[in-house]
Amino acid sequence: MSATVNSTAERHVLGAFLQDLECVKRFLPALSTDDFFEAENKAIFTAMQDLFFAKKAIDVATVGEILLRKQSKYGAAQLLQMFREVPSTANASAYYDMVKESAARRKLEAMGRVLMGNANDGLLEVSGIVDNVRHELRSMAQGKDKWLTAKDLSSRTFDYLELSSKGNIQCVKSGLSDLDWLIGGFYPGELTIVGARPAVGKSAFALSILLNAARKGVRGALISREMSPEQIGARMVSNQGEVDGMKLRKGNLNPDDWVSITDALGMLGRMPFHTSYSIRTIEDLWIEAQNLYDQHNISLLIVDYLQLMKTNKKTASRVEEIEYISGSLKDIALDLNIPVIALAQVRRSGSRAAVMPVMDELKGSGAIEQDADSIILLHRPESMSDLSISPADIATFKRLEMIGGQGIVISVVKQRQGNTGIIGVAFDPSHMTYTCIQH
Repeated sequence: MSATVNSTAERHVLGAFLQDLECVKRFLPALSTDDFFEAENKAIFTAMQDLFFAKKAIDVATVGEILLRKQSKYGAAQLLQMFREVPSTANASAYYDMVKESAARRKLEAMGRVLMGNANDGLLEVSGIVDNVRHELRSMAQGKDKWLTAKDLSSRTFDYLELSSKGNIQCVKSGLSDLDWLIGGFYPGELTIVGARPAVGKSAFALSILLNAARKGVRGALISREMSPEQIGARMVSNQGEVDGMKLRKGNLNPDDWVSITDALGMLGRMPFHTSYSIRTIEDLWIEAQNLYDQHNISLLIVDYLQLMKTNKKTASRVEEIEYISGSLKDIALDLNIPVIALAQVRRSGSRAAVMPVMDELKGSGAIEQDADSIILLHRPESMSDLSISPADIATFKRLEMIGGQGIVISVVKQRQGNTGIIGVAFDPSHMTYTCIQH
C-alpha cells in the first residue's frame, strides 16, 4: 500500500465513530473530507459531518439514513462492515494519526508537482515561489483547510463565540485601561499599526505593551531596526525599575539607583520575551517569527518600525515595497494566529506637523490602511489650544508640562471589529511609562 493512501485506517476511524461518541467529539472536528482518499469513505464521512453539525447522534442507522437520502451507492452494508472491523475504539487515536499522515503526504506530493512546474517557469520570481511554499507548509502544520463549508464555518464560529463568552480567547492588553476599553485589546490574527511623528514616543509605547504583556506571562517578541540592544535594555530598566532615563544615559548613578537597576534586571531576565536587532528583511522576519512560534509559542510580535523593513522581492517603487511588507505582516498575524503590532512613521506635512495626524499621512498609507485591522495614532500637542485635546484633559496636560511629563492624545482611527475614538494619556519620558488620566 502506498504511503499516501491508508484505506484501512480510514475505515477504522469511521468505524470508531460509529461505536463511540467520545471518539466523534475528539477526532471528527479535526478531520476534513480531503483527509480521506477512497470515495466510499469520503461519502460516509460527509454524512457523519452532517449529523455532527446538526448535533444529532452518529450510528449505523442515522448515517445510513443520510446516505439513503442523498441517494448514495453506499449504505448500511458498508457501515456494518466498518463497525465490525473495529474490535475496540482504544486505538482510535492511532487510526486518526495514520489518516492525517497519509493525507499530509498526498498534499506534499501535490505541492511537489506544483513546485516543480513553478521552478521551471522563468516568469515567476523565486521569492514568490518560496512565499507560496512557506504558506502551504504553515497551513499544513496548523491543519488549515483552503476551503470551509458553511457548516464548518458555523461550527467554528459557535466554538469561538462560546470560548469568547467564557473569557477563553486570549488577547493582549495594552496596559492602558481606557485604550483597552476602546479596542478590547490586541487579538490573534490581527495587524495593528501604531503611527506617530518622530520623537512622540511610539517606541516607548511599544515597549510598554511588550512589558505589560510579559508581566502577565504572555510570550512576546520585539523586532527593532531603530535602537541597539543596550538602548532597548536601558529603556526597559527605566520602565521596570523607575530609574530616570537621563541618569542611565549619563551614567550618573548612586547606590540606590544600582539597587533599583539590579532588581529591574533580575525581573526582566525572568520575563518571557525575545528581542532581535539584526532582522532586515520581511522574508527573514517570516522565518524567525515562525521559528519563535514553533520553539517558544510566542503570542505577540512587535515590529519597530515598518518603514525600516526591506524585502528581497523585486519592486518597482518604495510604495510597492511597503505594500508587500504590510501585506506580509498581516499574513504573519493570520498564519501564526497572533497579534502583530507594527510601528509606522507619519510624514511631517508642513503646517499639519503640529496637529493630530491622519491615516493619509502614514508613509505608504494606501497599503497600510488596507492591510491593518486597527490603526492607532499618537500625537503630542504643542499647545493647549490643540483641538485634539479633550476639554476634560486640559488641566491634566498643563500639570504634566509643569512636572516634566507630557500629555499624549491617542486616536483609534480604524478598527474593523470595534470602536474608534480619542483618549488622552500621560507619558513620563524620564521613565518611559504611559498611564491613564484620572479625572
